[in-house]
Amino acid sequence: MRYCLLIVAVLLTGCITDGGPQRSSASGLAVDVEVQPSVLARGETLHVRITVKNESDAPVVRHFASGCIYGFALWSEEGELVAPPPPICTMNAPTVRYAPGETVNRKFQWVWDDPDIGPGTYLLVAGIGRRGEVESAPAVTVRLR
Repeated sequence: MRYCLLIVAVLLTGCITDGGPQRSSASGLAVDVEVQPSVLARGETLHVRITVKNESDAPVVRHFASGCIYGFALWSEEGELVAPPPPICTMNAPTVRYAPGETVNRKFQWVWDDPDIGPGTYLLVAGIGRRGEVESAPAVTVRLR
C-alpha cells in the first residue's frame, strides 16, 4: 500500500527533480515551486515558494472546498505523508478567478524539528490545494540529513 501511494504521488506530479524551480502547466495555469535549501539539518527551516500564473488568454476559475487554496506536503520514500501537520482551513468554499496573465505567489515555511521524522530523502509536492493535490508542479527532492 505504501508503494501504491508513492506511485500515485509521482504520477500526479510528473517527474521528480532536485531543488530549483519546477513547473507544471495544465488548464492554462502554470504552477512553479522552489524550495530553499534542498538539504536540511535538524532544526533548519525549509522555505517553499509557490507561483501560479495564468498563461492563457482567458480567465481560469477554480472552486475550492475550503479556504486552503495553496499548500505543500512532504512524502517519505515509502509513500507516507510526514509533514507539515494538517493545515487549519476556513469553512468557506471560495472561488478563485485568475485573470489572463495574473500571477499569484505564496510562501510557506516548515521547520524540521519533529523527532519522529528521520533523516532521508523525501518528496515535496506543492501547488494548488491544501497539500498541492489539485494541481502541482513536479515533485521536488528534499534531503534531511
